[in-house]
Amino acid sequence: MGAFVPLGEVAVPDPVRYSIAMEPRGIYRERNGWGDQHSVRVRYDEHQELDLAESRYRERGYKPPFDELPWKNETENNA
Repeated sequence: MGAFVPLGEVAVPDPVRYSIAMEPRGIYRERNGWGDQHSVRVRYDEHQELDLAESRYRERGYKPPFDELPWKNETENNA
């Protein structure tokens, strides 16, 4: 049988630090990348990036604000 470990001795990750580290962030915006509206490339973690419509990005309140993101062609020119 397994050994009993009192709860006070269990390492619990800091939930605030974890949520900040995993917070989705906008990388760049793309003109008309989502049908008839602009889109944003969002990084969810080190392995996952997805495109979202501008309206959905704003609705979810992701950071940085949509208007502060560089356009896709601007990020490619700076790379």
